Amino acid sequence: MKYFVMLLLLVGCLSCVTWQLPNEDEQISEQMREKVEKKSEAVHLESWPLGMCSVVREMSAMLGEQRAELRHTQARLSALEGRLRESEAQIQELKTENQEFRRRDEELTRRFEELLKEHQVQSVKLGVLRDRSNITEGRVEELRKNNEVRKAAFSASLLGTGEGHVGPISTETTLIFGKILSNVGNAYNPYTGIFTAPVRGIYEFKLFVYNHATSSVSSGASLHKNGERLVTAYAHNDDRQHVSSSNSVIVLMEQGDVVFVRLWANRRIFDSKNHHSTFSGHILFPL
Repeated sequence: MKYFVMLLLLVGCLSCVTWQLPNEDEQISEQMREKVEKKSEAVHLESWPLGMCSVVREMSAMLGEQRAELRHTQARLSALEGRLRESEAQIQELKTENQEFRRRDEELTRRFEELLKEHQVQSVKLGVLRDRSNITEGRVEELRKNNEVRKAAFSASLLGTGEGHVGPISTETTLIFGKILSNVGNAYNPYTGIFTAPVRGIYEFKLFVYNHATSSVSSGASLHKNGERLVTAYAHNDDRQHVSSSNSVIVLMEQGDVVFVRLWANRRIFDSKNHHSTFSGHILFPL
């Protein structure tokens, strides 16, 4: 009778344990109950202690706490896994951005090097152009000076002021045409009456002489190049009319050659504000 009561208590304890387990663990509890029932048949009823039911309840409670803690741990683990995946995604995104930044940096570096090389090339070209510009400016200045030198033209009248005769003089005399009408290039010297060729070239010279009517003295003068007589302007006078004469010449002149007019001995020429007697010349073209 005592053993039968103990068996009933054990079955009740098992029922209590089964009632306390969550529904999701009913299969596990059923297996434990079957094992306990089998073992109860093999073990002598007197070997079961009276406090077995309370022990089973405590073990069941501990098992429930462990399961709750496991579920909480799994939840935290799932959250950590989610955060880890987000972190990995962010890391991958940062890696992609870093690769893009690196690619852009390499592109900028390459472009900078290209621009630097282009700048160096442009600097060299600029230097060449500057040198060419300096050469060109020097050449232009030289041509301008040469052009100014090649501009040689003059015309002068015999008397600077008033009117009157020059001559007669007993010896041949160089005439000084003192009234400057034009003197481009300043190749004619109004103080000596001499024209000096600034450049080698072909020149033309003209001489005009005038004299009042007289039967005693004729007019005559010649153009001279260096020591050579080129042409003559001569007029035989009489007491009935005034006379004039002229002549011209085209001649090759070397740079530094001179041309001037010489009055013949015992001859005279007249000039006034009307500029009757003149000496003029100009360069036709340089050589």
